[in-house]
Amino acid sequence: MNTITAGQHQTLLDLAIMSCGTLEASMALAKINNISITDAITVGQVFTIPQDFPIDNLVLNQIQENKIVVGTKG
Repeated sequence: MNTITAGQHQTLLDLAIMSCGTLEASMALAKINNISITDAITVGQVFTIPQDFPIDNLVLNQIQENKIVVGTKG
């Protein structure tokens, strides 16, 4: 299993986009990490990303190639 670490100004939705390329992944990300999608997260908090998550490679490639960091909070 992979992990993703929350950065400054990030929400669970941001982490779902950064790790899977879709907002839909936020529900599964919340479930596997035993939190609600509305829970506050802290900088440095680590989340597990299961191997079988559906991934949008087109979005992920754009994020990685352009070194985009999604952070919509605050």
